[in-house]
Amino acid sequence: MLLLHGGGVTADSWPAQIAALAEHYQVFVPERRGHGRTQDVAGPISYPVMADDTAAFIEELGLGPVRVVGWSDGGIVAMHLALRRLGLVTKLALFGSGTSEGFTDHTANLMDGGEESRQALTAMFLGPYEVLSPDGPEHFRVVRGGPGETDGHVARRPTVWRDGPQFELESLRKITVPVLIMQGDRDGVQPEHSAAMKRTFPDRPARRPARHLARRTDREAGTRQPDAAGLPQR
Repeated sequence: MLLLHGGGVTADSWPAQIAALAEHYQVFVPERRGHGRTQDVAGPISYPVMADDTAAFIEELGLGPVRVVGWSDGGIVAMHLALRRLGLVTKLALFGSGTSEGFTDHTANLMDGGEESRQALTAMFLGPYEVLSPDGPEHFRVVRGGPGETDGHVARRPTVWRDGPQFELESLRKITVPVLIMQGDRDGVQPEHSAAMKRTFPDRPARRPARHLARRTDREAGTRQPDAAGLPQR
């Protein structure tokens, strides 16, 4: 089983899930280029490129077809992986992920590449990047951008987010493996969009009161926490 982390974060996003799932599966938690402990790679970056990186990871380790769990950006990468290399995937589980039509206005504004969004994303992601990145803390400006940067300098991660997932809802009909869709009702994806994904995929989405980070906890809202595997309790 592969766990694919969200954009800007690391494999450390999955502590409870790794422990619980490792009781039943051999679990791999790769970090994508320019994330966590993985160095950046020169040249343009996109969701298809990151999906190809993931396919290369699977093939290099000889894992064969795998179950893939993706949160946020990781879910988008997982869908691209299934679209491009379906033979490498047996099942998909997607949490807080959507297609180009599905993001909320708040998410779209956060990812628009403007000065306000850069300040917010720097506050969210700079600290872990400084500690873990083999490229050094100064490379954060290249990968993610930062306050005061110009569009000409911010060439990679913010561009990926502005461009969006780069596929439409109808294209997901090509994914024929079982798919589980998990969605918080205050997530970065519109609940109605997840319902539309449900009509495309054969499996039913699970929705609970939650925000985009609720695969870990949502104590502020006072809602029930997910179980150790990050799935809604029933």
